[in-house]
Amino acid sequence: MRDYEKEFKDKIANLVKIKEENGNNQGAKLSYNDLIVPKFVTIIQKYEMRANRHEHHIGLIVSLLPEWAISFNQIEKPAPGMKTAVTLEEEQEQFDSYYQQHPDKTKPVDMWKAPLAIRYEYFDNVYNLNTGTMKAGHKFLTYQEAVEIFTKDEKFQESVKDHAVVVGKYCLQYVYLQKQEDKTKAHPYWVYPKHYKAIIDKATYDKLKKHQAFVCKTKLPNSDNNVEKTAINLFVKPATRYDVEHFKELDLVKTTELDKDQKLAVNNFKYREYIQRKQKQQAKEK
Repeated sequence: MRDYEKEFKDKIANLVKIKEENGNNQGAKLSYNDLIVPKFVTIIQKYEMRANRHEHHIGLIVSLLPEWAISFNQIEKPAPGMKTAVTLEEEQEQFDSYYQQHPDKTKPVDMWKAPLAIRYEYFDNVYNLNTGTMKAGHKFLTYQEAVEIFTKDEKFQESVKDHAVVVGKYCLQYVYLQKQEDKTKAHPYWVYPKHYKAIIDKATYDKLKKHQAFVCKTKLPNSDNNVEKTAINLFVKPATRYDVEHFKELDLVKTTELDKDQKLAVNNFKYREYIQRKQKQQAKEK
């Protein structure tokens, strides 16, 4: 099972290392502007086009900032050479305001040698391409909140990949037709109700779509020996990545035709399944 928090820690490991190496709560060894290293990591960055030419952008950014800095967007995003007098004034205001609100902390002489902090920020912006306007959504996160958002996004991406169709592969669902060993029973055949799944290729798909029954090799429980068993094709669908990773390839021997008694057993089985589905549906509707 994936350790999502470990993966998250690995992604921000360099930021943590720089923070630890460049100083402590008493101040940084080097000026923040002299740190020639990446100072932020993009954990999530994606967008989708919505109706009426609205673009939805989502991002999770982890950044290394002076402890007084409010946001990655205000400090690190503008390149040092691109900062204006207004930008510099805003930074000075952040610096002064932070230490006014935290009298327990020592205000450094050089604002850029303040102790470093790691910030977790989540952006949720909607751009209206018709008007050129943006509805900005932004919030600061705790470490744990950031890990939870990362985990949720990764699980969603896994789900999308799991449901992606694998070209040329199909997932077959089937049941086994059994010969009746109990001589007191009226019918010589019965269908074992457990559904099985297997992966087939296009050539096998073309063979099976013309036949209801086939013979395949399978292993009996607690045995390494293969036996040939007659199976009934219930339905076939395009295989997803999940199907291919979780179900084995069908070991097809041949297609076959059912006799009168076998067809009766299959029809009885399908009727029972139909009744069960109807009963479940009616129970849900109550």
